[in-house]
Amino acid sequence: MIVAKNNLLRKSVELSDHKDGKLGEFVKDLTGSNILLFSELNPYSLIILLDKSKVRVPAKAGDIATGEIMIPAGNTGLPPGPVISEFGEIRVKTKIEGGSIWVAQDSVVARKGDQITAKMASVLSKLGLKPMEAGLSLAQYFDQKTWRSTCLPTRTMCSWESTTRSTYQQKLDMSRRKTLPEY
Repeated sequence: MIVAKNNLLRKSVELSDHKDGKLGEFVKDLTGSNILLFSELNPYSLIILLDKSKVRVPAKAGDIATGEIMIPAGNTGLPPGPVISEFGEIRVKTKIEGGSIWVAQDSVVARKGDQITAKMASVLSKLGLKPMEAGLSLAQYFDQKTWRSTCLPTRTMCSWESTTRSTYQQKLDMSRRKTLPEY
């Protein structure tokens, strides 16, 4: 893996013989953090490998939810006190039982694409929840002298990537249950 500044990549292509070709098109649209990853794997295998290496991390204020964030019903283990008002501010119903705060019902506090507020991040942290996903995603690849984009410009999951991930997840779930599907 090579981490390089986007301007440095643009300059190196500009000084090379490839500035008018596909490589020139690739570097002109670079934004954000990018890594050049060189591999013998085909793009599909690489996507699966990168997805398996993603980890769950705590949410921070200002993050964008990568999926639905739910606080499950049950005992929080937190003693009653000012934290109850924080639950109320993010619309989570609570009750006091046995000297601790209980979440009365499963509560969705954010949907995919929502911005995480400071109060929400605080409550999620106190509960020990890690709702965010961090890791590398394949945005483009070079194969047989052609640049190809694996995702839409917003870097949302492509339908074929979704199908691959869904099939992989189904097989993984089946192996964990150690049961065969019914036919």
